Amino acid sequence: MEPKLLTADRFVDPVTQLTYRYVLSDTEYFRPHYHDYYEIFLVLRGSVCHMINGKLQHLEAGHLL
Repeated sequence: MEPKLLTADRFVDPVTQLTYRYVLSDTEYFRPHYHDYYEIFLVLRGSVCHMINGKLQHLEAGHLL
């Protein structure tokens, strides 16, 4: 599947210059993507597999990326 470009003009608030999202389900899937903006995320509980630059990272609660 070809990665999708996520653009700031669609996903980032133009006034605050930020956005946030809680992922509450362990069954939620994100298709491969890349952005024209920075992404920072914090694992609050549980664990997640994150693919970045072709490498799989296993992140657990407390990890900040």
